[in-house]
Amino acid sequence: MHGQGTVMSGAGLYEVIVIKVGGSLITDKTRQGSVREEDIDRIAAVIGRNLAAISAQVIIILGGGSVGHFAAKQLAVDQGVPHCELAGLHRMAGAMYALKNRFAESLARRDIAALALQETSYIVARADGGITLHDMALRHVLALRMVPIASGGLVFDEARGVRPLNGDLIPLALDPAVFKIRRVVMLTDVPGVVGSDGAVIRTLDEASASRMARLDPAPGSIDVTGGMDVKVKAALALARRGIPTVICSGKMLDDRGFLDAVDGEPSAGTLAGFNSVVEQSRSGAVGTKQVKATYAYPRPKQGADNDSPSYRWSRSR
Repeated sequence: MHGQGTVMSGAGLYEVIVIKVGGSLITDKTRQGSVREEDIDRIAAVIGRNLAAISAQVIIILGGGSVGHFAAKQLAVDQGVPHCELAGLHRMAGAMYALKNRFAESLARRDIAALALQETSYIVARADGGITLHDMALRHVLALRMVPIASGGLVFDEARGVRPLNGDLIPLALDPAVFKIRRVVMLTDVPGVVGSDGAVIRTLDEASASRMARLDPAPGSIDVTGGMDVKVKAALALARRGIPTVICSGKMLDDRGFLDAVDGEPSAGTLAGFNSVVEQSRSGAVGTKQVKATYAYPRPKQGADNDSPSYRWSRSR
């Protein structure tokens, strides 16, 4: 089976491009557990055809869509312990692993070696609101020139026992001493971050983010991890590290558009952090400072509807 990219030598640093495949692309978020098999195969085919042309190794992160969010709500994972149904957590974890395995199988049919990682085994949400990611397994997968497939979903939490984690936050938890993230690409079911005027925001920064439209979720859908708001906050936090992010549609993804988004000059979507990368590369300092992204869900109140958690972000050097 084909490998991918090159591991950076000298400091044990892996140069990676992170591709987040939104759950809205590969599941029907209005129907519990509904997986869009054709879309998984379509996106996996684009990645498989072009993997050898990408100049870094690839980490894939899947969104949970109707597989993860419905289960999290039904089991009250967003409420934490003691409100959640501990006896059912295995169903949520198993369903998310099956989704990742399904994507890995589609890549395998295209001669790409990929391996799903179980989030409960290596990600822990800390009491201070940060994320600890134990990366040994991830490093081994990359060292074997395989494609790791991660996701958000069910994770343990030091303060609340368990919680649902948004996969958009995972790149922020990667240790910059081990992983040099060249770019993060977030594939969604919309053309980018939409402004209040209905147009796609091309350049995302703190000012333009304030003009983001508040989109209502599709009737019947459930989101317990923050949706587009978290994508935007994650992209801005990555930009502060000097890591560029592309938020674009994966609905009609072709080879040229894919390569432009992950390793070229993106022609579509919303871009964050690209100007800072150019400026920092000129000065010879790109992405050397670690920024800790801190998020916090409000503590659930009795009878409260907790579908849309809020996030708090801080920076530390």
